[in-house]
Formats: sequence, structure tokens, C-alpha cells
Amino acid sequence: MFGGDIVTFNINFTYVVRVLYFATPSIIKSCSSAAISPDVLLSAAHCLVEKETDPVDHNNIQLTVLGPFANEMMFRVKKAYIHPEYKPNKAYDISLIQAESPLPVKPLEVSWTPTAYNGEDCLAAGFGSRYIHPFQGKLAIPVLSWIPYPSGLILPKPTCALLKAIANENVICILLLGGVGPCGGDSGGPIICNGALHGLLSRGMILGGDNCGAARGILVYESVHAYREWIFTTITKSNDLSSSRPVRGSLLLLTLVLFLSLGSHRNTVHPIIYLKL
Repeated sequence: MFGGDIVTFNINFTYVVRVLYFATPSIIKSCSSAAISPDVLLSAAHCLVEKETDPVDHNNIQLTVLGPFANEMMFRVKKAYIHPEYKPNKAYDISLIQAESPLPVKPLEVSWTPTAYNGEDCLAAGFGSRYIHPFQGKLAIPVLSWIPYPSGLILPKPTCALLKAIANENVICILLLGGVGPCGGDSGGPIICNGALHGLLSRGMILGGDNCGAARGILVYESVHAYREWIFTTITKSNDLSSSRPVRGSLLLLTLVLFLSLGSHRNTVHPIIYLKL
């Protein structure tokens, strides 16, 4: 997070997990994700593939958890999925990652119902660059940091819905005024309101400025509640594809919670247009 506060002793942000995707030996994508159980994480689809037709190879994905004393712990991935309707630069930019073993994290609660966003203060966190190196003139090494989103930066749902070029009823719109904001490595990271996960950083419309510190425009977060049925179905599929070993309790518990939360609701996500961060 450009201009964000560094997380030095990581106690409150263990649910933010770094995702490295080794696309080729020379191309590595760095993103962020949000843990919703000890072994299930949500991120952006564009963090795991270049094109919607690309297969998702979990063997090329590495997870990094920042410990309480800034120690990095690496973990392998068991399964990874992108939304089947994902269209780069357009829609359904969400992915689900199942870790090979439970991570030492405190999972985020998830807001499974729509929120009006009237007067709420939120925050965002991720493993992005915080500043431009004063001597090298390039972005510094990404670190875990966070920034506040005061209520004045969060557009009310009706206003957000009017921005039809980049938004719809299933996204969260944030004003980007420059100085602080997401940077390279923050894609897929969470926006948290009232202690719960509401959205994942997807894309934005940049109206001015050409770098992380100077960019101004509108950020778009995919609302997690709009994907609750896909998340539930994907976790169930991941269980079915698992080996004959017993399924870990954390994944079973999350499946039960999702099932109870679905009820009879049905939501559809509509396409949006974006510029990659």
C-alpha cells in the first residue's frame, strides 16, 4: 500500500497472505489475498492467470505468511481456481486458493450480505510497494502495510452504480485522491469494514497521474457476497477432488457456514471495465 503503515509485529493482519505466481521462469506475479479459513484464501483471478483460457497450475503458486516478528513462512498450494466466467479487464475477477496445510493465520469473517456503505470507515491491506526508492527511482520492495479508507472515500451504492463504465451493484467504489493507495502487489487484497471482509481489490479507472503515489481516480473492489454461491460450490468441488484422506475440519466448517449463509439469495455479477493496478 503506497504511503501505508507498515505491519511490523503481525498480530492483527495475519489473514493477509502474499501470493506469488510463477508464470514463467522469468515472470513472477506478486499479489495479496485474504484468508477466510486456515486453508482457504480469496484473491483476484488475474493474479493466477494471464488469459481466461490459461489453466491454473497450483504447483506454480506460493503463499507467504508474515509472522509476528516479521518472519516469512512459505506454504504450498493444494488447489486453485478462478471464476469460470472470468474475463480479463471485464468481469468476475476472483480466485479461490486452498493451501496444502493449515496456515498460521486468524481468518477474516466475511460479510455475506450487501452493505449500503453509508458513513462506514474501512481499511485495506496488502503486500504492495510503499514508496519510490529515492536513489533508484523505482518502487521499493513490497511489504505488508495498510491504509484507512475514511467514509468520505467510499462511494454510496447508488452513486457507485451510476458509474456504469466501471461499476455495477456488486462492487465497491473507492475514490483515489493520490498520496496513498494500492500499488503493485496489492491486487487481490481485502477491504475490511467493521472487522469483516467485504471485497477484493480488482481494478480501477485512473483519471490522472501515472504512478502509485500520484494516481487519482476510482478503485473497484469485487464484493465478496456476490460470489458466495461460487465460493461454496468451489469448496465443495475441492473436497470432492481431494484424496481419500479425511478433509480438514477447517474446510468442512467453512463449507457448513457458507451453506447456512446462502439461504435463498441469488445474485448476478455484471461486467465492469478496468485498468490493472
